Amino acid sequence: MESKTLTNLEFSKILSIIASYASSRPAKERILNFEVSVDINFILTGLNETEEYIDYSEMGLKLNPGGLRDIRETLEVLSAGSTILGSEDFSKIKSNIETAASIKKAFESQDKQLLNKTTRIGERIKKLPLLNSLYERINDCFDDKGLIKSSASPALASIRREYIQTVAQTEKELNAYIAHHGDSVQDRYFTLRNDRYVIPINASSQSSIQGIVHDQSATGQTVFIEPLQFLGANNRLAQLRLSETEEIKRILTALTNMLYQSLSYIREQFETLVWLDTVKAKANFAGAYGACRPDVSEKGDLVLHNARHPLLHPNCVPLDIFLNKNQRCIIITGPNGGGKTVSMKTVGLNALLMQTGNYVLANNDAKLPIFTEILSDIGESQSIEDHLSTFTSHLKRLKEIADVADSRSLILIDEICVGTDPIEGG
Repeated sequence: MESKTLTNLEFSKILSIIASYASSRPAKERILNFEVSVDINFILTGLNETEEYIDYSEMGLKLNPGGLRDIRETLEVLSAGSTILGSEDFSKIKSNIETAASIKKAFESQDKQLLNKTTRIGERIKKLPLLNSLYERINDCFDDKGLIKSSASPALASIRREYIQTVAQTEKELNAYIAHHGDSVQDRYFTLRNDRYVIPINASSQSSIQGIVHDQSATGQTVFIEPLQFLGANNRLAQLRLSETEEIKRILTALTNMLYQSLSYIREQFETLVWLDTVKAKANFAGAYGACRPDVSEKGDLVLHNARHPLLHPNCVPLDIFLNKNQRCIIITGPNGGGKTVSMKTVGLNALLMQTGNYVLANNDAKLPIFTEILSDIGESQSIEDHLSTFTSHLKRLKEIADVADSRSLILIDEICVGTDPIEGG
């Protein structure tokens, strides 16, 4: 569909309204990139999906993928197969698995009559991968803050247990050391420098303490010394930290491999949830704006009762408009501010809504043909860039329309003779 018409009719603003009813960024972006189709199967599929979602909602079934997280970057990393995923990636996938399970449970909790009804939404939910074993493993490894649990592996539990014990024993011995060397110690406490236990010693007493200097105070009056007798304990703690890092890396590698092996199912689950979020947005838009399902007219009839402009709804005067094979043209006249331009845009926008698989803002007897092109010449047409007057620009635009239009096009022309004086030969 011609981009100039989409701009003239401000269709992107309508898509933004629909997108606002989606929960996730991927669904919002998908709606904003809706393409206007001339494929009747595509259009009917979109209308059917919206109708199904509305029917389910009226039956009390709420299929809301509100916990859907955007994992497109994670899927790209997994597809490349060369990077270990981090906790945020696993958190997103876990959330999506929870969302899928919640939707499937809600659907299967309905009565058998509803479950036996064949619908596109029902079929996709039935095929929705649950990935229970993957969910359980992620849940076993991460706590609510996204940190690796000690129970993620026996080795990690052992490392952390020894680390805690070593810290407790070292700190006990440090307290005893400070008590014994009270005259040399600046303050009766120990601290850390470079992840190693040190003691603040008076600079004047430095020679009385054998150890390694790690830091000094700004005044130079205090030096932070690691006594030699704690060298072994500090080294062991450093080794345990390295061992912990390596074990966590091993756990994340194993989890990443699990995800890689389930990549096709993770992608299918994500795509289904994004699709469902998109359908939900279309259905909720229809509900909020009083939109109805139109019939696709194969004979070329256009019937709109109480049609409204989406950007003016509900504070607008609805219009009725009818076209058929015997009446293919309507001329609208009236004073400025009488709604002529709005009327044309209302027809064009509702046609675009249907051809993106959306309900239209009109009564439920709405009927629209599939237009091969929707072409408009609406608004100020003066072109400074091309050094064209308003009227000349209108003529240029009309030629563009004539070159593209066919018998199945919808053409919207506003103020065809504007910008000239007919008496002067315009």
